[in-house]
Amino acid sequence: MPRPAARPCTVVALLETRETPRAEAAARIAAVLTGRGWRQQSDGDERVFTRARWQLDVGAGTWPYARLLDLVADGQRPEGDTFTGVVAFARRDGCPAGGPG
Repeated sequence: MPRPAARPCTVVALLETRETPRAEAAARIAAVLTGRGWRQQSDGDERVFTRARWQLDVGAGTWPYARLLDLVADGQRPEGDTFTGVVAFARRDGCPAGGPG
């Protein structure tokens, strides 16, 4: 997928998959992040982690593109109405809001 527009003090990763990721995918991601020192703040399909003034929102599933438009640069949205895969959006405290709606 084309890269989203760059923003100061934010990191965005979109990993598109052919099939909807299984629930176990989010659990595996959580295990890796907590093993690297991230603290999990919420559980479920969309999880929130924090570490050293950063907040990381991670989800695995299918979303309407309307919910992800802030993450996808103008003119780079793939065809179709939905995105299926893994979304990770990180921002440092004090940065502009933005992110998945």
